[in-house]
Amino acid sequence: MRPAAEADSRTLIRRLYFDLIGLPPKPAEVEAFVAGKESYEAVVDRLLASPHFGERWARHWLDLVRFGETRGHEFDMLIPSAYEYRDYVIRALNDDVPYSQFVAEHIAGDLLASPRVNPSTGADESILGTGFWWLGEEVHAPVDIRQDETDRVDNKVDVFSKTFLGLTLACARCHDHKFDAPSTKDYYALSGFVLSMSYRQAAFESDRPNPRRRRRSLGPTLQASRRAYEQRPRRRSADRRAAEGPQSPRAARRHAGDLGRRVRSDPHGPGYERSRP
Repeated sequence: MRPAAEADSRTLIRRLYFDLIGLPPKPAEVEAFVAGKESYEAVVDRLLASPHFGERWARHWLDLVRFGETRGHEFDMLIPSAYEYRDYVIRALNDDVPYSQFVAEHIAGDLLASPRVNPSTGADESILGTGFWWLGEEVHAPVDIRQDETDRVDNKVDVFSKTFLGLTLACARCHDHKFDAPSTKDYYALSGFVLSMSYRQAAFESDRPNPRRRRRSLGPTLQASRRAYEQRPRRRSADRRAAEGPQSPRAARRHAGDLGRRVRSDPHGPGYERSRP
């Protein structure tokens, strides 16, 4: 066997583009590279710094965590905010986030003492990693609720073990691994961890997940408008009381009688209140 001949400049730059960002080069970029105006190293550095680099290589990670924007069953219901996790992975690859940090954010990004903050928006990036737990297929109306619950837990354990451990831990749901270390005891210990989780929409762009982070989503003008709106009801009620003056007992009884008649005529109207034990 003879080694393949060296690629010419046009072939080489096309290989670089497709490998690193998954897109073809522009004709002007090809001509500049062929003419020697840009070196091989410069092209590599430019493509690694491109936002398309993260978009290209995030696809491989998204395949591992079975990313999808729908549940995939019958009515194919949408997964709320699934795109936030997709964009999180793209940003993490473009920002060269260390793999150890990346893994910690996936497993328990909502519990990190010092979450990673987006320098541009101030949003909590770490909590977005936990979104991968909730991307699996789900039945909208299961007949056997307990069976459906165990299947969802099994899916999470299976994806977690394949992605981060390189093991098919789901086999241990029924029996110990015959040649690998995981046992049924390990499987159900991890299942207990998964079962203890709860799904919710987290406010990752506000102060609530991390009080030490400043909220940057509201500008000074919007904040002033919000304060004025919150103070308006109190000011209006005070102005009305000042204009009407003190209410006489007779007027108060008449108002209470009118309210009672409205409630009796329309029990589900504005004045209706359900009594509680």
